[in-house]
Amino acid sequence: MLHMKCTCGAIWLTNIRFKRTLDQLYQGGIRNLNLTFVLKEVAWPVIVFLSLCILVPYIVLMGVLPQTGFAYTTCLVSYRYFYPALMLAALSLSAIVFSIQQCRKLYNHIKNEKYLVGQQLVNYHNDITGDAQLSTPIQESRER
Repeated sequence: MLHMKCTCGAIWLTNIRFKRTLDQLYQGGIRNLNLTFVLKEVAWPVIVFLSLCILVPYIVLMGVLPQTGFAYTTCLVSYRYFYPALMLAALSLSAIVFSIQQCRKLYNHIKNEKYLVGQQLVNYHNDITGDAQLSTPIQESRER
C-alpha cells in the first residue's frame, strides 16, 4: 500500500502525458469507463515500460556479454549490480533535471519581479540588440 501511495504521489507531482491520461480517466468517472481507452492509454504503456526495464538489461548482460568473451561469473556479478546502479543513475539524473528546472523558474521569477511592472518592461537592458534601454511613459514625462 505504501509503494502504491508513493507511486501515485510521484505521478501526480509531475507534468507528464500519463498524468493527463489518468486525470482524463478520473474525470470520466466509472459510468463512462471506456475499456479500450484504459487498455491502450493506461495499461499498455505501463506494461511496455516495465517489460523493457526488465528485459533489455537482462538480454544485454546475459546474452551479449558472454558472446563477447566475458566469463559467466563476470556476467552474473554485473547483472547483480546493474539494476541498483541504473536506479541510482536515474534518480541522480532526475534530481539534476529537477534542480535545473527550479533554477530556471527562480531566475524568471526574479527577473519578472525586478523588470516587469504590469505588462511593461522597465529598466531592462537587452544584450542581444545592444545597450538600448526601454523607456517607460513615467521616465519620458520626467525627462521633459
